[in-house]
Amino acid sequence: MTTGDTTGTAPYPDGDPEAIRALAADLRRMAGRLTAVPAPALAGWRGPAATHVRSLLGAAVHDAGRTAGDLRAWAASLDHAAHTLEADQRAWVRRHTP
Repeated sequence: MTTGDTTGTAPYPDGDPEAIRALAADLRRMAGRLTAVPAPALAGWRGPAATHVRSLLGAAVHDAGRTAGDLRAWAASLDHAAHTLEADQRAWVRRHTP
């Protein structure tokens, strides 16, 4: 389903769907990198400072996971935008081709 003008008076929908999809793929790769790195082990270190650092590392791993989820959601939105743009471009060509 297109979202653009269907009267035939609008200009050609500008943009490159493949470039948008490439950006989405980049975001997915970034998300994968964020979630692929395990938290470092602090074996052999005990005490209040070690407990504090473990807590900070746990929070960082959690934040990285949340950010990865955001990146994946943005990638899905970009894929949808690329699909819509491509559909609008095809529709424009159909309306303007004799």
